Amino acid sequence: MLWSMAGPAEPVTLHAIRRLLLLLVAVVLLGTGADLVLLAHYEDGWQSLPLVVVAASVPAVAGAAIDGRAVAVRILQAAMLLLAVTGLVGLWLHHAGGRAFQLEMDPSIGGLPLWLKTLRAHSPPALAPAALFHAALLGLLATYRHPALAVRTPLTHRHRHHPTQERNT
Repeated sequence: MLWSMAGPAEPVTLHAIRRLLLLLVAVVLLGTGADLVLLAHYEDGWQSLPLVVVAASVPAVAGAAIDGRAVAVRILQAAMLLLAVTGLVGLWLHHAGGRAFQLEMDPSIGGLPLWLKTLRAHSPPALAPAALFHAALLGLLATYRHPALAVRTPLTHRHRHHPTQERNT
């Protein structure tokens, strides 16, 4: 097995797929960040949170794509977990805000009709924060079985007998 500073080598195709996943994450983060700024999504602390998390996640994505060492991959994983939580909190906040608005407009509405009206509302867009959650999942997928996170033991350098193989002795 070949080793580099980033850990054991991996097939070129898998490495390219990891980089493409990180490129997709970066595109989503930059687009979402621009959208949030253009919408002035920073009126209070809760609205500023996704901007802060996106701003922190972009360098983590770039670092993992450029560096590839274990510390960069772990930072990316932490940023993606924070991004996922932010997306889920955003989904809840958008739904709660939309629900409150729909109840103000029509206090008699409830159940499925209220839920559907909340989902269809333009402001706040109920599912918009899901973009952050999806980006986080792509980022975490890019780190799945990353070679920089491989456990290095003396046995990984030797050919070992696998228990499922039969021995000819």
